[in-house]
Amino acid sequence: MGRLILAVFGAGRAGSIHARNAVMTGRAEIKWIVDAVPNNGRKLSDELPSQAKVVKFGDHDQVLQDKSVNAVIVTVPSLMHEEVIKGCLKAGKAVFCEKPLTLDSLSTKECFELSQANGKPLICGFNRRFDPTVQSIHDQVQRGTLGQIKSIKICSRDPEYPTGEYAKSSGGIFKDSCCHDIDIICYILKEFPETVYAIGHAFNPDIASVGDYDQVFIVMKFPSGVNASIDMNRKAVYGYDQRLEGMLQEGNLRPTATILNTSDGERQDSLVVQFTDRYKDAYRNEMDHFIDVIAGQRDSIVTGKQTEAVIKIAEACLQSVETGQAVKMDYS
Repeated sequence: MGRLILAVFGAGRAGSIHARNAVMTGRAEIKWIVDAVPNNGRKLSDELPSQAKVVKFGDHDQVLQDKSVNAVIVTVPSLMHEEVIKGCLKAGKAVFCEKPLTLDSLSTKECFELSQANGKPLICGFNRRFDPTVQSIHDQVQRGTLGQIKSIKICSRDPEYPTGEYAKSSGGIFKDSCCHDIDIICYILKEFPETVYAIGHAFNPDIASVGDYDQVFIVMKFPSGVNASIDMNRKAVYGYDQRLEGMLQEGNLRPTATILNTSDGERQDSLVVQFTDRYKDAYRNEMDHFIDVIAGQRDSIVTGKQTEAVIKIAEACLQSVETGQAVKMDYS
């Protein structure tokens, strides 16, 4: 397969990151940019090596009808994901979509069924799987060199509150933000939790006004006996705080970067300390992976089953907060 022709739906920050990374692979070019605000699309087009055609969302049928377009990158607001994904798949395009893929597990399942029926890949943007430090922990756990994993803890804190408008359209903190942490834990363990419990509160009045939370704690119990916890906060005044710790029989693993504690002491790789750079490599690796999948060079490591499970877990977290009860999971 020659150079891939891509379209980008959504010219915001995420769209810009993915578009630039796709071009940087040297294996793809951006032909179309679709955005509700054409000026945003033109600004992104100006950042690319070759000018892309810019159309307003709602006038994008010509993009879907363009048979030269192999795939679409979807970074529109979460409320619009399902509509765009289904339209692109029906038009015969492969799709990469930012998380959450959709806002409920049923529509997520429908999207993957449509992907399978049309023979076109659909990948959810769980970029942290592609972070080198997370991948290092995943590989060490799977190799079993430090014995059975017993627990995983994640601390995930953003530097600034989202706007109330963003929170309203995002699908809520569990689907919009915690889904990354849920996915990483399930990816490392290769299993899904059987029980989920969550609590939360909104300190920010704008977030509270739309019925969302800005601080949550999640506890998950897995069939293997592993316990996992997530501490998520929408604002930490000291910056972007991302920590993961895996407790194993013979040691303790935690990035960033990978820190290994054993009876022999502690070893630490070089740190990635800048907020803007934290997941730079992950985004690049993720887009390279997507292009590999489109080109038929490999299967996606982000499957439909896994993506559906993550959204079901996020739904269970919300149910738990609202009821004050632990939720027994059903993945059928």
